[in-house]
Amino acid sequence: PGALAGLQHLAVAQLDVPVGRVVYTSLLNDEGGFVADLTIMRLGATSFRVVTGASTGGSDAKWIADHLPDDAQLTDVSSGWATLGLWGPRAWDVLTSVKRDGDQSPPRTFGISEFTEIGGAVVLASRISYVGEFGWELHVPAEQAGQLWDLLREAGRPHGLVPVGIGVYATTARLEKGYRAYGAELTPDYNLVEAGMTRPRVKPQSFIGKEAYLAQREVAPDAVLCTLTVDSVVSADGTPRYALGGEPILALDGSRLVDALGRPSYVTSAGSGPSVGKHLLMAYLPPAVAGAGTSLLVEYMGETYPVTVAGSGAVFDPSGSRMR
Repeated sequence: PGALAGLQHLAVAQLDVPVGRVVYTSLLNDEGGFVADLTIMRLGATSFRVVTGASTGGSDAKWIADHLPDDAQLTDVSSGWATLGLWGPRAWDVLTSVKRDGDQSPPRTFGISEFTEIGGAVVLASRISYVGEFGWELHVPAEQAGQLWDLLREAGRPHGLVPVGIGVYATTARLEKGYRAYGAELTPDYNLVEAGMTRPRVKPQSFIGKEAYLAQREVAPDAVLCTLTVDSVVSADGTPRYALGGEPILALDGSRLVDALGRPSYVTSAGSGPSVGKHLLMAYLPPAVAGAGTSLLVEYMGETYPVTVAGSGAVFDPSGSRMR
């Protein structure tokens, strides 16, 4: 019975939502820094499912369990479930071809989860996307995951379905959309305002970090998270070199960029953006140089390469129409 109140105390987002709604939210520490970044599905009046990254599952579970009231319980079901992502402009065609009795009902709206039968497996289909394309996260009991994979692969052949992995999910598609990742862009050193993740309103319920978050909203940020495009990857000897993450961001005169709190700018994430034909970087920048079109440098392997600030949003499909 304490599940809702317990999660409300942790999450920035409003969790008192209808059953079936999927909520994307951050969890903060007392100073308003990031502790976690995840999604929560409301399965019932007193039950929720928390979905987070494989690398942070243990620490997130510990944080949640340590802060739950006595009348709420956390159960880790990670070993019992697998998740497949089915995304792309033809995802609906693939899914309808394998659903029970050829169910042709229209796709549910973005941010909704529901149980559905696919190939004899009861699958929790969540209409969200971390790659910026229309589709679902399909949560299935682990012992049925192989069967579901085979079924989707076969059904997807006529539609050009291609299996991809973490390179797309965590790098190329994510960077093209400007999606933030915990441990890279989202760390205890930065806050929601600096990350460009503020919401129009702050929920009335109390949550950890709320006072700090309210104060952060009232002042200009000391840093702005931006996407940058690399204008040339060619080194002095003609070899193409691609920044991988962690590299310093410099002004055109070669000086290191440092914000008002003394935090130096560096590449938080890096990877190719095939849809825009550019190598992409993400970095927190001092506000004075965070405007779109600003020319800067990135230092990599002892050389500097020209980069241009693209802004704080997506460089591909900025309206998000492909996902919805």
